[in-house]
Amino acid sequence: MRRKIALSMAVIALITVGAWAEETRLDEIVLSADKTGSSTLLELPSSVSVVSSDQINDFSIKDSIGLQSMTSNFLIVETGPATASTFASMRGVTAGMIGTPAVGFYVDDVYYSSLDMNFLDIDHIEVLKGPQGTLYGRNSEAGVVNVVTKAPSFVPSAEVGMEYGSFNTISSHAIINQPLKRYDNPSRGTSL
Repeated sequence: MRRKIALSMAVIALITVGAWAEETRLDEIVLSADKTGSSTLLELPSSVSVVSSDQINDFSIKDSIGLQSMTSNFLIVETGPATASTFASMRGVTAGMIGTPAVGFYVDDVYYSSLDMNFLDIDHIEVLKGPQGTLYGRNSEAGVVNVVTKAPSFVPSAEVGMEYGSFNTISSHAIINQPLKRYDNPSRGTSL
């Protein structure tokens, strides 16, 4: 009798797990970091971490220093004034304070020599680990951080934020997204 009950409970558990697996589908993540066209995260033959704009807001990631808390094997070290002596290490590969950078930092596929950037109006961040010299050239022996900003929108939007912290630290930001519109001026013709 106990065997029949245990067997029937196992069958019910398998059926409910199968139904749950069919219901829960993960969103497809499309990457632009491979430079061979947009591909999904499963198709890219590389170790990749993706941080979405929701995660950036939820975990209060303000700049590139805060990004290291969201990705494994990634470290940014500040050893003095931020722009002069900040260097990154990925998977243990680093160029040190004097050598050329080992981690490439790109914003919308444009190389940035500085690792200091505030994350405002960001769509997502792609962190590609491992050598990326074939796609990104030099300064990417350890990996690449690719920051993708939000696309322009035809819907006007705005965001304003202010924070107060310890030692009377106050920070604020404002983002305004206003589309460019074409209008007709009878005296000057059509303008943008």
